[in-house]
Amino acid sequence: MRSNRGNSSFSGTTLLAIVLIIGAIAYLYLPMYWDYWSMRSIVRESAVEWRRNSNVNARQAKEMMVRDMERKNISTDVGDNDCRYRESRKTLSVSCSWTGTSNVPLIDHTLTQDFTVDLTVDANGEIESW
Repeated sequence: MRSNRGNSSFSGTTLLAIVLIIGAIAYLYLPMYWDYWSMRSIVRESAVEWRRNSNVNARQAKEMMVRDMERKNISTDVGDNDCRYRESRKTLSVSCSWTGTSNVPLIDHTLTQDFTVDLTVDANGEIESW
């Protein structure tokens, strides 16, 4: 008599369930985190441009950030009023805070996640982000 190899109870149905769960989590959370990662680079680019060009002030750096947000299709969860630019004699501090949202289909529920991007750049080019 032949025995089944491995005698594993792990079936194709279990694998399909795992794939569906991972896909659902990615569908709900990936867009919010994609915006977060994009905003980190956008804020850094605008601060670096401020540092590089002495004619750019905080208002112009913020305008550049808004244009980059439109160019990279950042969701409407992040608005230009969610970011604060503070300029002193030799530093520029940028702080962005927003709440990302994702609608869960079929159960009419909205998931939310708070995000913050903080960055400081000085005239010497030292960038500190957290």
